[in-house]
Amino acid sequence: MKMPLRYNIINLLLKNLEGMTPKALHDILDPIYIGEKQCSIEAIDHHLMSMKGVGLVKIKDAVEDDNGNLDVTYVMTDYGATRAEKYIPEYLVMSVQV
Repeated sequence: MKMPLRYNIINLLLKNLEGMTPKALHDILDPIYIGEKQCSIEAIDHHLMSMKGVGLVKIKDAVEDDNGNLDVTYVMTDYGATRAEKYIPEYLVMSVQV
């Protein structure tokens, strides 16, 4: 059974303190969730925006790419890390299943 996508996103953000873009997350997670709509770059960005809305992640950087789209880098907040360690610690010890 696969780990819930958001748990994998949280796990990756906790391990990559410099932050990650939705595309970088997608490149790692796509082989796990092959063909699942929840794992498109757009869907991952929506997951991250939702997590931002409740304070689990924040935007570290946003730059415009060559196509005029925003390339947003998200990082885990201290609040998000604390919540993850409290509520899903069993998933944090797992590595992302690639």
